[in-house]
This record gives sequence, C-alpha cells and structure tokens, in this order.
Amino acid sequence: MKHIKSFLSVLLSLTIVFSVAAVSISSASATTIFTVNDVQYSIVSNYEAHVYKYVGTDAVVEIPEKIDARVITAVDSSAFYENESVEQVILPDSVLSIGDMAFMYCTNLKDVDFSVNLNSIGDYAFGGCTALSEIDLNSNISSLSVGMFDASGITTVKIPYNVKTIKKNAFRNCNSLTSIRIPDYVTTIYENAFRNCKNLESVEIGSGISSIPATVFMNCEKLSAILIPESVTSIDVTAFTNCPNVSIYGYKDSYAQQFAEENSINFVLIPEYEIGDVDMSGIVDIRDATLIQAYSADIKPLSDYQLSLADVNGDGAVNVADATQIQRILAEFI
Repeated sequence: MKHIKSFLSVLLSLTIVFSVAAVSISSASATTIFTVNDVQYSIVSNYEAHVYKYVGTDAVVEIPEKIDARVITAVDSSAFYENESVEQVILPDSVLSIGDMAFMYCTNLKDVDFSVNLNSIGDYAFGGCTALSEIDLNSNISSLSVGMFDASGITTVKIPYNVKTIKKNAFRNCNSLTSIRIPDYVTTIYENAFRNCKNLESVEIGSGISSIPATVFMNCEKLSAILIPESVTSIDVTAFTNCPNVSIYGYKDSYAQQFAEENSINFVLIPEYEIGDVDMSGIVDIRDATLIQAYSADIKPLSDYQLSLADVNGDGAVNVADATQIQRILAEFI
C-alpha cells in the first residue's frame, strides 16, 4: 500500500509540473499564487484566476485570457501599484473587474486597453497616473468610483452611457483637465468630484442632475463658465469656493439664477432657441441641417442642449432624418 501511495504522489507531482510549464507556484497564507512572465496570478478556482501582482519592468504588459484551464477574470487591488515601468496594459475580454488602487501611481502608464466586458473599476484605480491623458471606458461601467482619476494626467474623458454616478474625488487634482461635459444620463455627483482642478475652465452639467454638492468645484481657480440646467434645484454654498472668475450660465427664473444672485456670482442668461436652431444663431437654416449631418457622421459633437434642438421630428434620436426635416421645411418657404 505504501508503494501505491508513493507512486500516486510522484504521478501527481509530474502532472503539476507538466500542466504548468514555465510557471512557478507559491502559497501566501490561504492564497495560492503562480507566476507567468513576471505576472503573479491568484488561483480562485480550478477554472478561474486573477491578476495578483505585476513584478516585471516591461513597458507593455498583455494579460492572456486563459492560462491552462483558468480564465483570468479580474485585476486585483494594487496589482500594478507604483510600477513606474509599465506604459501600456492590454486586458483580455474575460476581465470583469479592476480592484482598488490597481494602477495607482503608475506614473508612466499612458494607455489601458479595457475588456469589453469590464463592469467594475475600484476606488483610486488610476490615482496618480500622471501620464494617463485620456481613457475610453466601455458602456458597462455604471459609476466613476471614488478617486478613480485623482491627481492623474486626464485631459479628456468620454463618460459612458450607463454611468449614473460620479463619486467623490473622482477627478480631484486633475490639473490637465480643462473642460468637462456631464451628460444627461448622469444623475448624481458627489462632493469634491472636481476639487482642485486648477486648469478647469468650463463645465456643462446635464439635465439628469438635480443637486450640486459641497466643494465639488472648490479651488478650480480658472473656472469661468458653468452651465446649470433647470433640473438643478439645490446647490451647496461651498460648491464654488475659491472660483473667483466663475459665471453661471442658466435659464430665466431658474434655481441657478436665484443661487447666483444670492451669492454674488455673475449670471448669464441662456436664451431660448427654436427647435431646429442647432447652431443657436437665432434662425433655422441650411447650416443647422448641415450641422446635424456632421453630427450623424461623427464629424462634429453637439452639446446636450444642441441635441435637444436637433431632434426636429421628435422621435428621441438625432440623425439625418432631422436634417431632412429641416430641408423640407425650408423648401416650403422657397
């Protein structure tokens, strides 16, 4: 019997060696770690593993979708923390989540190729990534997490369609950010979300927002224009602390106007435009039809307010049908 047990032990050892070729395995507490190409992976089950820690110095790191039978489904917290070598990370479509501080202080990180199935990004995931100037998030993301881009080099952000919430500190200390447009589908912004963005000059808030919280734009010293929709019915008195040159753009008799007047902030009245007057010139003409066509071809962006003016046929979408409708209307007057 002893011989049989000994034989089985040897056989099992050989199976492990051959199935995980060029892989080192270690055990830290209850977590079993194996390493492939300077990437440590934690074993979750027989069929799943996570990126646990990157210990290499390569500029480009590509994570495989599967190693042996295990699918890589997550990047764990602090996996790339303070790695100053990595410049690009390519994630497979199997990755569903990125943990807290996963890439924090990766000061040379410039690009992350996200999984199309990614649905969760942890707090401060890209905090302190000063070389990261833009990022393209997929539509599965429902919130921008606490401190997600805090003190990063972000200059351009396209907020995905499903994002409802911008949490506190999400863009705090982003000194390269000069403008931001918060789409209509975002419903909540938390305090300090844009605090200390020293070069932020203009903000457009969408109609999904009803409240502007405390210190959200505090110390944005260059902020000169913020458009506040009629949907906003509450603004904390500290929202624009130390924003000496800010002007609030809003509508007549709106809460934005009341707040500006009560707090001695310059208020600029936004005139009401006729449906179809997409360029807001005061008249509906062929230039508006051309502008809609350019938007439909992804040539020229439109603000949320312009999009409301561009939906000429009232079907809830802006496309060439609206441009055609303007052309038909104009033809009747020729």
